[in-house]
Amino acid sequence: MDDKLISFQNLLMVAGADGNIQDEEKEILIEIGVEMGLTPDVLKPIINSEKLELIAHKNEEDNLADLGDMLTIAASDGIVLTDEYEVCLKFATICNITQDQLDELLQTALQQITDEEEES
Repeated sequence: MDDKLISFQNLLMVAGADGNIQDEEKEILIEIGVEMGLTPDVLKPIINSEKLELIAHKNEEDNLADLGDMLTIAASDGIVLTDEYEVCLKFATICNITQDQLDELLQTALQQITDEEEES
């Protein structure tokens, strides 16, 4: 599977951690996918798929980047739900990323959101 599709699918797993992806979330996810260089025609079947799974990249750098993006999505509303955190922790475990590294990335994501809110 293409690295961009892997990254997108991993983001989708976090967005759907609560068991439901709202239509507004789907639109945002499609925008993110398009920014990644994917087309809506490729993205829509993935978003509507019932059989998604977390997939690790072949290199640690891409896995850390995905985890950072996943945490940013999870923290985007300023609150990381338990289900969202568990999806990120599962991905970290698959990629041999420690929980300490995960928590550091989470703090970075939360700080970025705080900084953006203060700038607004």
